Amino acid sequence: MGKHFILLLALLCGTTFGYGQTEALLEAKALFDKGEYIEAKNKYSSESILEDEKPYAAARIAVCNQCIKLHARADYLFSEKETQKALAKYQEILAVNPKDPLAKERINILQPPPDKTNSEPASKMSEVSVLPQYPGGNQKFIEYIMSRMGGVKVKDEPLRMQFKFVIEKDGRIGDIEILKDGDNPVVAGRVVRALVNSPKWNPGMKNGKPVRVSFVLPVTIAVPGK
Repeated sequence: MGKHFILLLALLCGTTFGYGQTEALLEAKALFDKGEYIEAKNKYSSESILEDEKPYAAARIAVCNQCIKLHARADYLFSEKETQKALAKYQEILAVNPKDPLAKERINILQPPPDKTNSEPASKMSEVSVLPQYPGGNQKFIEYIMSRMGGVKVKDEPLRMQFKFVIEKDGRIGDIEILKDGDNPVVAGRVVRALVNSPKWNPGMKNGKPVRVSFVLPVTIAVPGK
């Protein structure tokens, strides 16, 4: 992972380096948003991309390649009925491209949204008598999340992200939302995947009964030596 990887992440998640997006870039983005990654790659590599846009376009091509690879794996797992593994991959795709229509469709199949008319709302942490807890405690949960980061390092500024999720009555994690991705959807996707695959928690308790509890998780990856 060295500085070249971090620079690549900055390109993947950065802006267009100060210039406005031209028609070619907008067309490529529209294709990307629709999940048409091969077509988006072709547009990003077309002759209509201006010279000073090429570094950004090259970074977006890398993102397209990542999504193509993730989809290939997710679709295979889906076909093999590997529900949880496929769900984690599709969640990772949505962290990179929240508009991906196929990933959204497959997630709804694998994990249908609860019937809001029948499901009880999640309690706040301040509303429960016993807080939900990861097996072994908060420090073990932090260690679990960081162990799934794949050795990501940051160079200049800390990477600050924030996630919201619900700890269900049976201890599963559900309703995952990315509140802040730190302008780094690739790394945020790894956190989402870790949450999807998390061991079950000890659920929160209210009036002696397990309840759904809403949880906000800040994740900060510090600059080494600071």
